[in-house]
Amino acid sequence: MYGTHHKTGKQIRLLQNSTSTWRDKKTLVWLNSSDDMNVSWNRFDIGCVGSKHVENVKADVAVCLDNEDVQWIREKGFEKVRLIFASKKVLDQVGLEFFEEHKINNILCLDELHLLYTFIETPWDDSENDACILVALTLRFGFTYPVQPTTRNTMNLKVSSNLVKPQTLYYITQYYVPEQSKRRNEINTCLHNNVENTYIDHIILLNEKDFSAKLPKSCKLKQEIINHRLHYDDVVRYINDNIPEDSIVVFANADIYLDESIRSIWSTNVEDKFFALLRYDDDENGNSEIFGPRADSQDTWILSSNSVKNRNWKYEDFHFSFGISGCDNAITTEMLRMKFLVVNPALTIKTHHLHISEIRTYNKDDIIDKSVFLYIEPTGLQDMEPVVQLPSNKIDSKLELGAFDREIISSNANKVATYCKMIEKQKRYEYSSSGKNTFAQRYVPLYYFENIFQTNSGLVYDYDRIYVGASKIATEYWSKSNLSTLTPSIKVKKAYIAPLPNNISNSVENYILYYFGKILMMREKYGNDGEFWCPNKKEFVQMLTLFNWQTKNVPVISQTENPLAFVQRSYVWFPNDNLEVSSEEMNALRNFIKNENNVSSKILVYMDEEYVNKLFMKELESKYENVEVLFAQTSVERKIQMLQCAKVLITLGSDSTESIWKYVWAMNPSSTVIDIQNEMAMNGEIHHIVSASSLKHVLHVVPKGSLTPVLRTRIIDSLKTVFLGTGLSSFASENSIGDTQTKSDLPIIYVPHNDTKGFFGHKGDSFREMIDLWVERGYVRKEYGSNKNVWLNNVGDTLLYDRPNYDWIKQATGNEQSWKKALFGNPKPIGNNAKSWSFWARRPRLVEAMLDKQVEKTKNVVFYGKIENQVQRSNRTKYDWSSVCDASEYYLAKENESPKYSEQEYLNKLAEARYGLCLAGYGKKCHREVECMAFGTVPLVAEEVDINNYANPPIEGLHYIRVSSPDEVTKKLSEIDDDVWWRMSQACKKWYKENCSVDGMWGLTKQLLV
Repeated sequence: MYGTHHKTGKQIRLLQNSTSTWRDKKTLVWLNSSDDMNVSWNRFDIGCVGSKHVENVKADVAVCLDNEDVQWIREKGFEKVRLIFASKKVLDQVGLEFFEEHKINNILCLDELHLLYTFIETPWDDSENDACILVALTLRFGFTYPVQPTTRNTMNLKVSSNLVKPQTLYYITQYYVPEQSKRRNEINTCLHNNVENTYIDHIILLNEKDFSAKLPKSCKLKQEIINHRLHYDDVVRYINDNIPEDSIVVFANADIYLDESIRSIWSTNVEDKFFALLRYDDDENGNSEIFGPRADSQDTWILSSNSVKNRNWKYEDFHFSFGISGCDNAITTEMLRMKFLVVNPALTIKTHHLHISEIRTYNKDDIIDKSVFLYIEPTGLQDMEPVVQLPSNKIDSKLELGAFDREIISSNANKVATYCKMIEKQKRYEYSSSGKNTFAQRYVPLYYFENIFQTNSGLVYDYDRIYVGASKIATEYWSKSNLSTLTPSIKVKKAYIAPLPNNISNSVENYILYYFGKILMMREKYGNDGEFWCPNKKEFVQMLTLFNWQTKNVPVISQTENPLAFVQRSYVWFPNDNLEVSSEEMNALRNFIKNENNVSSKILVYMDEEYVNKLFMKELESKYENVEVLFAQTSVERKIQMLQCAKVLITLGSDSTESIWKYVWAMNPSSTVIDIQNEMAMNGEIHHIVSASSLKHVLHVVPKGSLTPVLRTRIIDSLKTVFLGTGLSSFASENSIGDTQTKSDLPIIYVPHNDTKGFFGHKGDSFREMIDLWVERGYVRKEYGSNKNVWLNNVGDTLLYDRPNYDWIKQATGNEQSWKKALFGNPKPIGNNAKSWSFWARRPRLVEAMLDKQVEKTKNVVFYGKIENQVQRSNRTKYDWSSVCDASEYYLAKENESPKYSEQEYLNKLAEARYGLCLAGYGKKCHREVECMAFGTVPLVAEEVDINNYANPPIEGLHYIRVSSPDEVTKKLSEIDDDVWWRMSQACKKWYKENCSVDGMWGLTKQLLV
């Protein structure tokens, strides 16, 4: 990615980095009352053995082993620490009744740790030293001291007998005194807050001049006069020359202060890392909000003095000022060149920016002149190391998942093309209307780990590392996991591990397809003794009994009761971004399921009652024998048995029927799935699964609603491809859907080419979309021509006029200025044999799809519109109509303003209203009146709107309310009770269905032309 320096015109290379770091130095230090408490031990987590030391050392964790600890617990000492680890002897003396009475949940029994946390190999040996080590192990610390060496397996915990003090923190900034009092107060407040911060040991002020008289009195403060504005090389030099070794150094702008979250810096190893922190902006109420979050801004930086002293610096590369635009992106770049790991854990370490005054003295146009800028995404400090590059030495073998074709079989190429486009928009599958749509060959590495943790969602980690991998989906899975060091685990000798997120474990069919197939493949490769997760639910357990286990017990771990397993030997199929099932997984399922039926001869039909209903079944059974019906409530066992015997499955391919078609893997290879898909809710998953299962997929895309008789017959006749071997090309196109007519008998509507530009151009919506729906219902054929307007039968025969006024007739050629018959949608009819017609929604297809939905009327009066020309402006701004609409439900976009809502959002909101305000548009009619009546939203029709020029005009007081001003709206609505509104709403829906719906308008059109 590149940008351009707005002054020099030079190209700037923009690098983006999202690297994170983790708490690899998390330390638990054990103290007692004799230790030096002048040391800032609170930068570590503090533990103590014995309750008598708790308050003196300000312990986070207490180990209680003696009788004196019993009384301390009973005196509510448990409220003074985060956690208590006590011996069973102590806990027994405290008594169970006490724990139940006080609902204590922060005490763990040392004697039982190895049972709860199964990675702990042996029980506690009753010693203080072992207790300290067990506590540190349980809480997953990286370091603990002072404790004596042990023979216990301490995983990656580092144990030391030496007591090591925390590193000192130096804070470097440049103080100055602004002229404006508000800004001066902000700078002083930041310095004061940093002085008061107990985690800051020393503050170094590299000032332009001596401000001793202005500075607070504090032994923390040290002022150095550098006589110029602070540069980054000043800071690096000062650290190199003056800051002691093994120190943590923070440097920041003058309007930054730290809070207690800086404590996290002692839990991570800062060596060779450069922390560049995004700020949090404080407001006048004391609240703070992260800036953005964005990657191109940082105001605070942290590193180790050792990392500075161990490098050779070219100071001239750092000779640029704090506060100049781009300086934060330049310093990160230079530190990257110096081999620092550059990170931005701003989601953990919070740095406050105090600039409420918004007073600035610098020039925003001054941008640092550098050829490369580095942007750093804000992240958090992870509790464990995220391993993105999975260890290659752990790969045990690679599975080859072969390629397979996903050819789409259909009688209608146009429908297939639409299907492919709609599926592509869902961003999961990409299919082509021509070609084989081959799903590429893949190689999946299987990893072998010993002594590893497995979450019940199939994620893998060890003592201090989470194995994420490079895939985006794995990162997403980990982001949703609720990992806790105190989660108990069960011990498993051998396990097969695969991803099992909630969207896979939430249903039996998803579990089988996307998890169980992987388990079976690993089981086949590595033996029958590996355990795997399964929800402890009746339907899942029953499902497992349908497979040939050939073992006494099914080797499952209950996912429901156990959040975590510690696995001694494991084979892992890690998540990857290609989640789609393979042919090998489908074959593994098919080969492992019990199957006593080898003959596939039946036609299996899923009755959805909308498309495949009693009429469908009656016609199917009149033509074919051996038909069986499958219902939604059919058990999984019976479902699979029926599919095993089926040569054909006829089903609706939708999300709502996935409990049927996600079992097609049980069908014998080369069987056929006839897939009926609603054009308004297409599904691409069924095609992939059918193809992966080596089945033939025959696609029928149909309009929303019940099937017409001809389309029903066409779907049933496509069975000939199965039983007679006839190709689908021998069937008529689905465009010929009609009740009695063949395609050649259908009337033809001639439409201008859809690529027509200029005055006669059209978006293809409104009536032009209605024509497409008529074609799909089998009422008409459509042909494109050079004509400028829409004609039925022939140009010059019947004009179907869909324009707002007569200009498109006047501008057309002579042969389009006369007609035998004409129907006028918007303006009044003119000329011989011309009639008033009907009108339509702007998006008839979307409206038709919503007709059967039950929508709660949560709004009263609404208006959502746009001004596109001067005529609309005049019609829609005559009054302030917002006063009669619900709050926030009046919206009138200006000419150059993008619509606030999409067409679908607009229709959804309109459907939720009792009344819809209808103001005239460019023509005397507007789509809104029709759209309102479709949803039973009673139109409030302004006086400019022509509501009479219809073949069957709506009736005032029954289908609409005429209003001349906002005051009249208020008056008339006050006179209408709920019963009257309900009758009007129902009358509107009826009128729309008879005059403006796809079927109703075609019926009206035929009637008018008789």
